[in-house]
Amino acid sequence: MMKKLDYLLIVTYVILAMGIFWFFFHQPVVKGSYVEIYLDNELWGTYELPKNGYRDITVKGDGINIVRISPEGVCVIDSDCKQKLCVHQGWIKNSNGVIACLPNGLLVQIVGSDSDSLDIVSY
Repeated sequence: MMKKLDYLLIVTYVILAMGIFWFFFHQPVVKGSYVEIYLDNELWGTYELPKNGYRDITVKGDGINIVRISPEGVCVIDSDCKQKLCVHQGWIKNSNGVIACLPNGLLVQIVGSDSDSLDIVSY
């Protein structure tokens, strides 16, 4: 039979576990202001995130990728690579996200302005 002290101990452990989870997994969100597209390790293009609507960009290199840029973020909507991992990766919305298509040599990332970008986060 559980006593009041047992309930208090369980609640304390739950609160402690939630605090530890938040401390280790909470990352500050840095919104980006523009998108950089690299093809074969060279900067292929730089595009601002639009205020409304979206923009599709066709990137031709070793293969063909279609990159969609919207106010919410960026994603690869089509690719001619075999596994299409870049398409299945989905949207990136913050400046710490990267989409890579290794067979086609494509790298897409959102970059923030110099004042709000982070190199590393430590606690």
